[in-house]
Amino acid sequence: ARTHKPVIYLMNTEKESVVPDLVSESSDFVQLVWGPVEPTMPGRIWAPGCTVNEGWNHLYWHVRNGDRHYTYLVFVDDDATLILAAGGGEEDQEVLDNPWREFERLLLE
Repeated sequence: ARTHKPVIYLMNTEKESVVPDLVSESSDFVQLVWGPVEPTMPGRIWAPGCTVNEGWNHLYWHVRNGDRHYTYLVFVDDDATLILAAGGGEEDQEVLDNPWREFERLLLE
């Protein structure tokens, strides 16, 4: 049986990067690296030389054929920044520290 988490963030980049804001109890993160240097961290897929479109498709099929079911697949560019606008939601410290949690809360409402 497949386990469930509400959200997975999928990133397609030339170089491996650390993105701790995208991982939580309710979200996972997978990064496809298409550049020449093989990634070393967990949750990374190495596909050297693939195109951007091939990378997004590879990430989709990786999740689709995986052990976990997700309600939302969020495709994120490596330069994406999420900023919480004033009055945009709950003003607790976690939301102020990491607006991605508020984004997830709004998705799941």
